Amino acid sequence: MRFFPDDIDSEVQARLNYKRLAILYHPDRGGNEEIMREINQEYELVKKRLRRYREGLQQLKPGDCVVVNGTECEVTAVFEKTFIAKAKGRHRLAIFDKKTGYSVYDKKFKARLPE
Repeated sequence: MRFFPDDIDSEVQARLNYKRLAILYHPDRGGNEEIMREINQEYELVKKRLRRYREGLQQLKPGDCVVVNGTECEVTAVFEKTFIAKAKGRHRLAIFDKKTGYSVYDKKFKARLPE
């Protein structure tokens, strides 16, 4: 993506980035109409990706696959607000928040749906 970094992982980050870009490139403020059109298209793609990601974690069930910091994991249990994922081939497991994907006890771990 040209205007939005790949590491945006929340709708708040995406919206703040969009507002910053709109201030710089909006045609009513002396910006370029074509660039603003590209920014709008990218923003829609980012929002769609974040929505799909958020809804995907809400629909997890035991046996599904997630990726935690590059390690493939299997979902072993699902609760109302959290789920437990176990690293494949290892004995490590962690509890993750379904809304954010972050580990409940250690925020350096983040679960994502496989691409």
